[in-house]
Amino acid sequence: MLAFLFLASTSLKSQTKYKLKTTKQLIEKSRQIALNQIGEMEIKRNYSPQIMKYLNSVNLTAPNPYCAAGQYYCFEQAAKLIKYNVKIPIYKTGSTRLMYNQAKNNGNKTKYLAAKDDLIVWKKGITQFGHIERIFNIDSNSKVWVTTIAFNVECGKKLNMKDNHNSTITDNHKKEGVCFKRRNIYHILGRLSILGIIGFDTTQSN
Repeated sequence: MLAFLFLASTSLKSQTKYKLKTTKQLIEKSRQIALNQIGEMEIKRNYSPQIMKYLNSVNLTAPNPYCAAGQYYCFEQAAKLIKYNVKIPIYKTGSTRLMYNQAKNNGNKTKYLAAKDDLIVWKKGITQFGHIERIFNIDSNSKVWVTTIAFNVECGKKLNMKDNHNSTITDNHKKEGVCFKRRNIYHILGRLSILGIIGFDTTQSN
């Protein structure tokens, strides 16, 4: 009963979604690049050679958070693979709040519904801190539960490591990096609440 009341109360909040114009080709290529990042793990806090590439794409260095930088990197790399000049729809920044605000300023407000490749944005109160993840799949029954491609998140424990004697051991330390997550488009995430969704309008020609 309490869970039902919680979901009902969060569903009544004014969530917003803004769509940015882009091309279907850019979305598809950026999705594949995002999928290729799954399994990238930190060597130390917010750092690995690949994570440095995410951060460098928005002119940042470790140990800055890379959830937004990772998403931007995927679009940037996709744009480089496309032969004609294509504009990256999301703002070049490591700040989730700024990325969302730019989408709000430049996009078209639409109904708050989840779609594949949307970016869910969370916020931490009135601060500039937040988090962002890309929707990869949507639960066909609920429409509000989604699977995301998430950067800079806890990805569980690393199993089947080898010690110096080549024996299989388990590393019980929690690992952070890039992995799939299951989220609800209305639910809080730790101390973060939903800010909104950045969507994409691919009806324009390639």
